Amino acid sequence: MREGKRAAPDGVPAPRFFKEDAISHRRQYHHVRHGTSTPPRNEDVVLCVFLLCAVVLIKLISSTATTGFLTAERPRVPLGIFSLSSLGNTDPEAAAALRPDIRADTNRDGVVDITSTSHDSATKAIWTARRGAIFLPNVGDKYYRCRTHDAVGNP
Repeated sequence: MREGKRAAPDGVPAPRFFKEDAISHRRQYHHVRHGTSTPPRNEDVVLCVFLLCAVVLIKLISSTATTGFLTAERPRVPLGIFSLSSLGNTDPEAAAALRPDIRADTNRDGVVDITSTSHDSATKAIWTARRGAIFLPNVGDKYYRCRTHDAVGNP
């Protein structure tokens, strides 16, 4: 007979006992012994990593050193400010009405008229030598593009 075979009494060959069979049986036994018949899936690994990161993050946030660090630099803002800001109107017409309306003495009579029918408001876009607002170069000129002088004449 060949190696690895035994003859049964009725002439039927007995099961083979090769070394390869023994190794594969040990591997199967190893997986069954640890409760899994297949290696872990990618979803299981991702879930374990997510849970581990969540636990570490919760521990980090709840520690006293971290909470002191996070709240030390941040000014306290009352909750009422946030609630008032949520009441804001997003209507474009209302936003346009809140723009500043700068009036000027366009007819140069010394009085800035603010009524809609006044001479200052009517045709304020037209400028002539006798009509139109006088340009003040120092208003809003934060880069000092226009030369300005004081009452004495000094720059």
